Amino acid sequence: MILLRRSYRRAASRSVAPRELKPQIPWLRVFVEGVVIVGFLSPAPGSGQESLSVSCADLYSRSPLENLTRCAEQGHAGVQSLLGLKYARGAGVPEDGAEAVRWYRLAAEQGDAEGQWLLGSMYGNGDGVPEDDVLAYMWFNLSGAQGHVSAQESEDIIEQRMTPGQIAEAQRLSREWMDAHPQGGGN
Repeated sequence: MILLRRSYRRAASRSVAPRELKPQIPWLRVFVEGVVIVGFLSPAPGSGQESLSVSCADLYSRSPLENLTRCAEQGHAGVQSLLGLKYARGAGVPEDGAEAVRWYRLAAEQGDAEGQWLLGSMYGNGDGVPEDDVLAYMWFNLSGAQGHVSAQESEDIIEQRMTPGQIAEAQRLSREWMDAHPQGGGN
């Protein structure tokens, strides 16, 4: 409950009122609804995205959909996360959880901490994918390992509803992902 109150204060400080909250994992709607994402749009050093056009690096949540889509299709992980957020919220596009998951997954697989956190949130709430606490924990763990504070908080919350076996499985999956993506620590 402390996390929830803190989250409401964060959203309120941004003059944004969160929409509905799912009772099982309240942090998703608070953070997702209250964020105008700008900071994570810079390509990660060594990600191979530095050569993308400067206009892709300058995009933000209210950029024209055509520009977001063009840059996301070029593989810019930050913009992929941002486009996924638009589909998750129905902001300028029809709300479509599966399409949001598709864009989050593309970003997450590149090691984008924001995309990993958002993908974990979708698994944690069963939005656009079947609810899966093990996969949610895995993505939160990967994102949190990069210093993403919201992912670390989300991991702590979801861990409370998991068995020790599920936690061990999620940690194993995280290690396997990191071994398969040695430079996957994007942001």
